Amino acid sequence: LQQVTIKKTGNGNVFAERLLVKDARVASMGNGDVRVNASQSLDAERSGNGSIINSGGNIKRNLNMGNGATTTSEEDQEIDSKLAPASVQITLKNTAAKSRDFTVRGIGKKGFSYGIEIGPLGQRTENFPVGTKIIDKKGDTLYEVKPEDAGKTIRI
Repeated sequence: LQQVTIKKTGNGNVFAERLLVKDARVASMGNGDVRVNASQSLDAERSGNGSIINSGGNIKRNLNMGNGATTTSEEDQEIDSKLAPASVQITLKNTAAKSRDFTVRGIGKKGFSYGIEIGPLGQRTENFPVGTKIIDKKGDTLYEVKPEDAGKTIRI
């Protein structure tokens, strides 16, 4: 393809690295990574936590990155991830036999906060920046996300 435009809002990842394009335009607002494979240019606008990752190598980049956001080629990803807040994908499992409401609260100057409901004995998989807190209705912190949580199920 000649060009692709990706617009992502909210939480979650976009995996478009198998779509080979010359030019990519990416607008990503919210938490999570966007992966592309552009061979000539990447025009990226980003706010929130996460990265825009190009597997197409060293190319011309036009970047507008908000607080907590990064962009990188695959070669730079290891170095870049040390500079940016890490996000990990975890599954939250409700251990109660009734629906429960939680607050997800992020860290940093432009922290975030939103509510989630998990049904009876249900679960929910999301990407969370390291340091994000899962809080119950009483305001008690039930869990704080750590780098080693990647891929794990956290029982709350």
